Amino acid sequence: MRQNLDIYASLTLCKSMEGFPTRHQNVDFAIIRENTEGEYSGLEHQAVPGVVESLKIMTKTKSERIARFAFDFAVKNGRKKVTCVHKAVSFLLSLPLFLLSSLPLLPSVFYPCFLVLPSLLRAVPT
Repeated sequence: MRQNLDIYASLTLCKSMEGFPTRHQNVDFAIIRENTEGEYSGLEHQAVPGVVESLKIMTKTKSERIARFAFDFAVKNGRKKVTCVHKAVSFLLSLPLFLLSSLPLLPSVFYPCFLVLPSLLRAVPT
């Protein structure tokens, strides 16, 4: 359905609520994720019985579109920075395409990048 309706942006708002004690105080961030490309492109086939291949498709056009959405959201909602979290070590061509496509669109909001390493995720306490 996401593909047919071109629902390309997933927006999740995370904000602390007064009166609800939590592990972390003053949480206020948004997670924006591209919903129609990469693992979500929906292109799979069974090569032989018991073996399924999934294609991860990324385009410059849609990378620019989601970056523009994130930057516009930040500016319109008074956000001070946009942070890109990626796994470019695992995807040596597709994620650098996203990063290089989004940098020219950079507005005045701060844009740091964080590389996610699977070994670090296992080491982070929950």
